[in-house]
Amino acid sequence: MTISAEDARSFINSVLIARNDLSHGGLGPDKSAKSDFVKLNRQLRIILHACFVKELGLTPKVAARVLKDSAQLQ
Repeated sequence: MTISAEDARSFINSVLIARNDLSHGGLGPDKSAKSDFVKLNRQLRIILHACFVKELGLTPKVAARVLKDSAQLQ
């Protein structure tokens, strides 16, 4: 799966805004619901799991299975 550079920049910007909102006291004008943080947290968890699996050096088939079966990603 690939994502566009624009989508990547948008995701990174969303994470930065959420981090700053949480670190510096409250929701900014761009964030109005806690569900946004829940969604970003889930997306970041998936990315981190994928990075860890890649670092283990598993074959793509085994890595996909590990990620699919991970209870942490359900």
